Amino acid sequence: MWLPEGYSLVFCKEMASEKKSNVIAGFQNGEKVINYNVAVYSENVLNQYQKDETEVKIYEIEDIRHFIVRNTDAWVVIWAKENIECSISVDCQEDELYRILRSIYHKEEA
Repeated sequence: MWLPEGYSLVFCKEMASEKKSNVIAGFQNGEKVINYNVAVYSENVLNQYQKDETEVKIYEIEDIRHFIVRNTDAWVVIWAKENIECSISVDCQEDELYRILRSIYHKEEA
């Protein structure tokens, strides 16, 4: 996965329960933070998300719908496929956000 220059891994935690296993990773560049969460459930994910009046953008990659919202401090993206649900929270430019998402599915050329 591509990240903007200057970010380094500051933590990576694994948690497990009867219904799901999580891996949560945090990357930092000074005051800026990227949080990446992968949850693997014992059954398929419902893939329905509650929201308020905040505008949600949908970005599709590899037939997977990524739900994107902007809050005060960061972009938040949530997506799921079968029994896996992922999310990213990142404070960056919008074009960098899309580059991060694309890099999850397609290797970038050096």
